[in-house]
Amino acid sequence: MFNFWINHLYSLAIFLCVVSIITIYNLLTIKKIKHYRLSEEFPLVSVLVPARNEEKNIERCLRSLLLQDYPNYEIIVLDDYSTDRTLDISKELQKKYPTLKIMIGQPLPDGWLGKHWACQQLFEASRGEYILFTDADTTHNPETLKRAVSAILLEEADMLTAMVRLEIGSVGEGLLVPFMYWSLLTFFPLELAAKIKSQKISASIGQFMLFKRKAYEEIGGHAAIKSQILDDFLLGRNILQHQMKWCFADAIDMVSCRMYTSLTKAVQGFSKNLFAVFNRKIALFIFVFLYLLTLYLEPIIVLMLRLTNASSPNIPFAPLLAAIALAILQQGICYQRMKIPIFYAFLYPLSILVAAFTAFHSLWSHIFKTAQWKERRVGKV
Repeated sequence: MFNFWINHLYSLAIFLCVVSIITIYNLLTIKKIKHYRLSEEFPLVSVLVPARNEEKNIERCLRSLLLQDYPNYEIIVLDDYSTDRTLDISKELQKKYPTLKIMIGQPLPDGWLGKHWACQQLFEASRGEYILFTDADTTHNPETLKRAVSAILLEEADMLTAMVRLEIGSVGEGLLVPFMYWSLLTFFPLELAAKIKSQKISASIGQFMLFKRKAYEEIGGHAAIKSQILDDFLLGRNILQHQMKWCFADAIDMVSCRMYTSLTKAVQGFSKNLFAVFNRKIALFIFVFLYLLTLYLEPIIVLMLRLTNASSPNIPFAPLLAAIALAILQQGICYQRMKIPIFYAFLYPLSILVAAFTAFHSLWSHIFKTAQWKERRVGKV
């Protein structure tokens, strides 16, 4: 039994080595959109912004989009039954920038989720050869459109999705919000997914999804996934399912987003869709997060027992120290790319605990149909 446990500890270190290699592979192969050569083509781009109760963010977002250094684009924002000043602020901006188009959302049809219906309405009102879906809590560098369009044209892609910079305003946010990108960079070989057109190891980012219009129409747009919460992942996977070209890029230097303003809101926000990432397969979901707890916490616990209990078994230090070092390495290099303070890498045990709590909160809320976002029910089993 003791030998089995020793082998188990070595297996954890080996697995962490494997996922560290995936992390390094991703960081070396995912291109920054600012590094693409600027295109000489400027196709019409429709920038589509669904907004619901975004009075704290909408002005900053729209101003950044209105000041784009791109000669051929339109901006359409849809107010999705906001109960705050989102619509009023948008209208005030429209007085200064008449080219800004504002839509009032239509009643939500049966079988649709709110944001999906908002995006569908935006698409139907757009004219662009390319369409960019972006969230109302994002802020864009003036060169964002130029760089993103150059990237999708040079890649000859049908869809380009990109990581954005995650703004962190508190320690609680820092423990959970980067978990999304860390998990993608650590466990999903994204460039490989693009090359072999694999849906299962692909992932898309909802804050930045640029489509060729014909491709979006061919996959059925948001109408094809109208009742499924995980719209970004599914839209990207539908592109791959139709044998079209999907591209994952890095827009961290171009676009920023403060997703949540507290740990509580971050837990609520991730809970609405984390279970859906696993296609609502309960056994798989529980196994993955229990294994994550084992993978990242067991080496620390065993090392502490080994150091503080002289009567503990003669457990070798090598697999324990290797596992801890690899965990810090993974988070450290990811956070450096994400421009997250590196000290969060050393807090990874807390991050894993908070992520596991969020996961089981997500499971609970979906099983008992209590998952909500912006006063709307969003999930079911």
